[in-house]
Amino acid sequence: MKALFLNLCPNCSRRISDERLLAGSVCKNCLPKKITGVNKIYLALKRSNKLKDYSKIYEIARFEEEFTEFFRKKIGEPFSVQLTWAKRVFMKKSFSILAPTGIGKTTFGIISSLFFDGKFYFIVPTSILVEEVSKKIEELNDSKRIVYYHSNMKKKEKDEALDKIRKGD
Repeated sequence: MKALFLNLCPNCSRRISDERLLAGSVCKNCLPKKITGVNKIYLALKRSNKLKDYSKIYEIARFEEEFTEFFRKKIGEPFSVQLTWAKRVFMKKSFSILAPTGIGKTTFGIISSLFFDGKFYFIVPTSILVEEVSKKIEELNDSKRIVYYHSNMKKKEKDEALDKIRKGD
């Protein structure tokens, strides 16, 4: 052990050694035996009635597995940055995505709109992109209703789309 960190145990916020922290484990007070792996740590803490804040880490890890599997089934392996964004959404954090073209912002939005409950709004700069995003969502969609609007639509299509949007459909 080279260092001891105060208030950093991910479960109880007590002191923890650098070795345990680096291994992703919890302090000796929480688990005398060093255990690694989120699932193993969670189960050991639960069995010993010492589970506190670590339940949040476990929930995020379970979510990440579920989201990754959904992403893979729909289009392939997610980028690590897409998983970071997904965890932020899961934790109900407000954030904006600023990233270069081709990094997966639109793909992340499409998959998230299908994975999470609720309404999603895509605001994109061109009619062509509206059509592309709508088409991709329709291809991958199993059950969600989709409404889209862009300036190149015919008047009747615009009116119908706006009416659905006003009604919350």
